[in-house]
Amino acid sequence: MDIIEKLKLGICGINVTYEKEDIPEDEGLIATGILDSFGFIELIEFIENEFGIEITPLEFTTDNFRDLTATSEFIRNKLPTSTN
Repeated sequence: MDIIEKLKLGICGINVTYEKEDIPEDEGLIATGILDSFGFIELIEFIENEFGIEITPLEFTTDNFRDLTATSEFIRNKLPTSTN
């Protein structure tokens, strides 16, 4: 399963009113109302647990979390090269 699919499943666990097919890859999750600020924090926790990475406060940027495409690229860059 690729990173975006895992993220979509995680988001569906946070906001159970959405199906993974309904989650856009290139639109902001907060801007579209899929996640609120608390849901975003839950997504960060999901990412850290699911991918075994730590996200520092300096990495909380719009470039890294603009949409699922940007977030998956951010995660990919944080993973050890053997798991990319």
